[in-house]
Parts: sequence; structure tokens; C-alpha cells
Amino acid sequence: MSNGKVVKTAYKHTIFWVNATGALAKSVAFRSMALQSLKGNDRVGATISAYYSLLHLAIALMYLRPDKVEDKLREMLLRAHNGGAEDPSKLIQHRDALGFIEECLKDGLDVKFFEQLTSAKELREHVNYGPRVTWGADVIYVGPCSFRPEACDQLVTSLDEVIQYSVAWAHEHSADGGRWSTMAVIACQQYFYKPDLFYAGWCSESCIASAREFLKRLKGYIDVEEFQGAAGSLNEESG
Repeated sequence: MSNGKVVKTAYKHTIFWVNATGALAKSVAFRSMALQSLKGNDRVGATISAYYSLLHLAIALMYLRPDKVEDKLREMLLRAHNGGAEDPSKLIQHRDALGFIEECLKDGLDVKFFEQLTSAKELREHVNYGPRVTWGADVIYVGPCSFRPEACDQLVTSLDEVIQYSVAWAHEHSADGGRWSTMAVIACQQYFYKPDLFYAGWCSESCIASAREFLKRLKGYIDVEEFQGAAGSLNEESG
């Protein structure tokens, strides 16, 4: 910051690819949790997981397309990243993710992502904080409930499509020819095979299996052959 103005720091699109990998893994993990919760008719858990799947997907896109991130926020992310001691993602607020996705619409991102993220945020707030309890004239009122269970069903079942076309958009509209978005898709598989990378040790077997299967399909949306070796060694099972 100089004289009240943001000083833009030179950066490469490669700088955040590891962060993009982690954010994409979070998105896929929450996507799988949402699907499993819905199968068990746990729409509260499914809604919360679905929202965070979309939120972390937006954060992954921010790291893959830092040129579209608002200048001041990008500078904050760069400083946190360069320090190395903290995950810069903690600096990203929910409204930042929404604003970023809205900005990306100008560059061809499907408006469905913005619509789904907006509605998911409202639905998640409903299940977290509602229904409201009020009273008047000695009568207790619970509600009104402005959402129906079907809203959760629609949200959760749309996740695969949203993730697929959003990753494809980042792949097609990046300055690096899709190299780092491809490597992020390949490398994030490790989170569901290696116990020291969190999800393999914290998620249910059914969620892990669902995430692995989905990532194999996601690879089919982009050309991964050229970058397979560059993304780091993977567990043989994840090939």
C-alpha cells in the first residue's frame, strides 16, 4: 500500500496452483458428503455440504484465475502466500467469492454457477438459522418456512454439472493454456488416497469412493495426458 493506493505486485499464474488443488479437493469432498447426506434424507447436512462445495469451487477458480480477483484482495492473498506460514484462503470472505464469480461471468463463465452459489447461500442460512421463532398475542409462531426440501434436492444433484463446467471454463480461459487447472485436477486426487492429506482419514469410505470416481470423470473433461507426470507422484490406485 502506497499513498493510499494498492501497489500491484507482479505474479505468475502458477503461484497459486497448490492452493487451487487444495480448494478443489475441498469442493469435491463436500460434494461427495452432500450426495451421501441426501441419500440418507439428511437435507440439513446435504445443504450445508453443497454450499461449501460451491464456495470452495469458487475459491479454486480464484486461484486458477487470479487476474480476475479484485486487486486489493489479490495483494492480500499474495502477501499471505509469500509468507508461507498461513493458508491465504482464510482471507477470502463469502461475499468475495460471490463477487469474483459475478466478475467471471463477463469472461464466459456460465451464469448458473452464480445463481446456484447465491441460492445455496440463502438455503444454507435457512437450515443453519431458521426457522425463526416469534410470538404475538400469546401465540408462538415457528416460521414461515420459505424453502421446500426439493430445493435441497435440486442443489445437490446439480453439483457435478457445476463443478464440471466451471473447471472446464478455467481450463479454456486461462493464460497458461489450461496447464495449471489440469494439474490441479490430477493432483487433488491425492487428498482422497493419502491419509496425511486429511480427507482419506476423515471422510467415510462411501464419500471417498464417490470423490475418487467423480475425479476420474472430471479428468475426462480436460486433456490430462500432457501434464500427468508434472502433477507429482500419485498413489498407483488413483491413476
